[in-house]
Amino acid sequence: MDTNPVAGNPQPQPQPQVQVPVQPVQPTAPSPVLTQTPAPQPANASGNSRKKILAVLSIIILIVVIIGSFAYLYFVNKPQSYNVSTVPTIAPPTSTPTPTEAQINPTDTSDQALDGDQQILDKEVNNLNNEVNSVDTGFNDQQPNLE
Repeated sequence: MDTNPVAGNPQPQPQPQVQVPVQPVQPTAPSPVLTQTPAPQPANASGNSRKKILAVLSIIILIVVIIGSFAYLYFVNKPQSYNVSTVPTIAPPTSTPTPTEAQINPTDTSDQALDGDQQILDKEVNNLNNEVNSVDTGFNDQQPNLE
């Protein structure tokens, strides 16, 4: 027994009673489990616009293919006519240089023969230089003023 020292009264104090909550009894039959079904997502605006873009592009490509095939058929079946009479004729050259055929005897090794061979070669090289110079002047010709 507890004594209350403050009151000086040796009377027993009442003890508080603790009440335990009682849980209700669950039924033995299982209840159906309700789950939430996923809601369908709204149509994506970008997916819809992609379909429109693809449709427009496919129509454009189809039109280009059709126009291209008609153009191909038009140009392939069109007869080509060529005017052959207007082809210019090229005049033959007025003069052809005649090469001088000098007789060089490789077996003759005398000084006179070697001097003759050198003179023939000098003459041929000089003729070749003259021809090259005339070709160079032909390339350097300027068109006259037509005014």
